[in-house]
Amino acid sequence: MKNMIHNYANRSEIIILLLSLLSLFSTELIAQTLTVKGKITTSNVPVRYAYVNFVDNSDPNAQFSAVTDTAGNFSIDVITSVNRNNQVPSNFKLEQNYPNPFKTSTEIPYKLDKQSDVQVTIYDILGRVVRKFSAGAQNAGNYRILWNGRNNYGEKVAAGIYFYALRADGRTLVKKMVYGTAGSSGLATPVKIFPSQASNPGGRATMSVQSGTYTVTVENTDSTLPAVITKQFSDVTVQNDTTLAFAVTGINLATVYYDSAQQIIRGFGGANIVTWNPGLQYGDMTTAELQTSFGNGPGQLGLTILRLRIPPDSTQFNINVPSAKYAESLGAI
Repeated sequence: MKNMIHNYANRSEIIILLLSLLSLFSTELIAQTLTVKGKITTSNVPVRYAYVNFVDNSDPNAQFSAVTDTAGNFSIDVITSVNRNNQVPSNFKLEQNYPNPFKTSTEIPYKLDKQSDVQVTIYDILGRVVRKFSAGAQNAGNYRILWNGRNNYGEKVAAGIYFYALRADGRTLVKKMVYGTAGSSGLATPVKIFPSQASNPGGRATMSVQSGTYTVTVENTDSTLPAVITKQFSDVTVQNDTTLAFAVTGINLATVYYDSAQQIIRGFGGANIVTWNPGLQYGDMTTAELQTSFGNGPGQLGLTILRLRIPPDSTQFNINVPSAKYAESLGAI
């Protein structure tokens, strides 16, 4: 009896093992999400709208990125497990997002029948770009991305109709979705994109790379403040939920606000102090000197302001009059 029970137990273990092995080839693996948070600073000053890019040292094609918010912070979801089936799709296809309509997040599934350079772009009803995911080169397979209803600056978009377009090696497919209405009960499940790259200025980016060591690059966008010198950090370890801090060097720049007057420049000019003219008693500028100073022709300075000294003796006021009148006739004040 003991031998029978033992043999039965062995058979059960074998059956369970076979079923487990079969499941590896017939089902998708469950995605595990790690959150990488961090802050970019220069001299203890947060760097807003800086571009932060992570590259997996074991696979340079696996990249993910984000743009810091106004406090210099970034947050990226790293999904570490593979979520795909083993069958290579027979066609290039963009699936309907799920859930749809949705209130919080939605999955956008698509299929690649060959290796392609992939980009998914979300547009509003007026055709304006709301969010862009650049996944990079991806092998043939089934993929999904997660959109959290935020634009390229991390801001929640308005409720309404949106379009999403899949572009891969010159091929484009477009579908419609509805955001901000009833019909979604919660968050969509995070999914694998492998290899991939996506950016989300102002907040979060959902990516799919293996945990391990990464090369991190911090560089400017058109809106980075203060501007920084591009810096690369090697062998940055990401394990479990990770918080990182990167210090970079700022660039000293002057900012010009074209729409706001800070100081008014009335013109450029020079002084004519008649009584101080070396070697001359009450000597004044000659007509040629006045023309050179205040004229606008070739070889002339085109000054627009004449500064005069007021002598303490009022009987000497008249010595300033001739040059002042001539400069005024040439347009100076």
